[in-house]
Amino acid sequence: VYSVSWASGMDEHRIIAGTSRSKIFIWDTSKGKLIHKLSIHTDAIYKVCWGRIDKELFASASRDGFCLVSKVADGSVLKRYKHPRAAYGCDWSHSDKNLLATGCQDGIVRIWDVSKDIDTPVVQLKGHKSRVFNCVWSPSLPSMLASGSDDKTIRVWDLSGPTIQSKVMSGHTQNVRAIAWSSEIPYLIISGSWDASIRMWDIRDASCIRVLTDHHADVYGLTAHPSRPFTFASSSRDT
Repeated sequence: VYSVSWASGMDEHRIIAGTSRSKIFIWDTSKGKLIHKLSIHTDAIYKVCWGRIDKELFASASRDGFCLVSKVADGSVLKRYKHPRAAYGCDWSHSDKNLLATGCQDGIVRIWDVSKDIDTPVVQLKGHKSRVFNCVWSPSLPSMLASGSDDKTIRVWDLSGPTIQSKVMSGHTQNVRAIAWSSEIPYLIISGSWDASIRMWDIRDASCIRVLTDHHADVYGLTAHPSRPFTFASSSRDT
């Protein structure tokens, strides 16, 4: 299992998972019941993301080069967003139910508008020099999107103006895998890397304000506690 995502709100008992064997599973955890087993991809699924605003949709990114937008109710595919190479990350906007960001092996971050009857991105963010493994919208700054790459950097993109700006955060010595925004401090972002470190960044000046070295192997996952915004959990190959 490469990725899991909880539904939110009244549907918080439902969970979705994507696997290395190209399967998607949706469970009702309150009943311990499997709702759906879906075979909509043809290769490993690296990321699944339940819709934050429209909770009847989910997105899935796969090594088959597609990010799919599907219905929770029956697993039917509504959108097929083709990438030139493997799609690794996907994330729904917190403020616009139609905006979906994806990260690709070609190093480009793409933003899609699911309300439009087109299969091309509305924005392409170019700047990374290697594959983009993760992309995460800010929960409190609607125009801000962060991406982590095998070029060892994190970029924070500001989509608010007529010209898209980005800040580059450098310091990791290996591929960047995990990214998490603080829900309490809008300008704070946390990253995890194959260099086994976790770094905290101030996006206002792209400075690293703290380095944690408690792990002993690749850091793949970071998440903030939903009700304790200063508490974060991390996962690594060392555990």
